[in-house]
Amino acid sequence: MKTHKWDAIRAKLPAERRKEKVALYKEQVEVMLKADEKLKNDRELIGKTSTTSPVETVEQAVRKHENQVVYYKFMAEHVVASEVYRLSENDLQRLGISGDRY
Repeated sequence: MKTHKWDAIRAKLPAERRKEKVALYKEQVEVMLKADEKLKNDRELIGKTSTTSPVETVEQAVRKHENQVVYYKFMAEHVVASEVYRLSENDLQRLGISGDRY
C-alpha cells in the first residue's frame, strides 16, 4: 500500500476516512489471504508461532473502522451547529481531533 493513499484519506471527514480505511483494509485482507495460501505448506513445516494471524489483525481493524463509520455518521446527523458542546479529552480522541494517550 502506498503512503499517498493514506495522506489523501486523512484530509477527509472522519466518517468518509473510516469508510476508505475499511476498503483499504479489506484489500489488504484479500492480498494476505492469497499469500497465506501460498505459504500454507511452509507454515505447517515450521509451526505456528503466534496465536493471532496478520489476517485476523487486519480483520479486527476492519471491524473497528466499520463501527467508527456508524459513530461518525450518527454524530454528523445529530450535532446542531448553533449549540455549545463541552467535550472531554476522551471525546476529542474519539473524534480523531487529538491523538491517543498511549
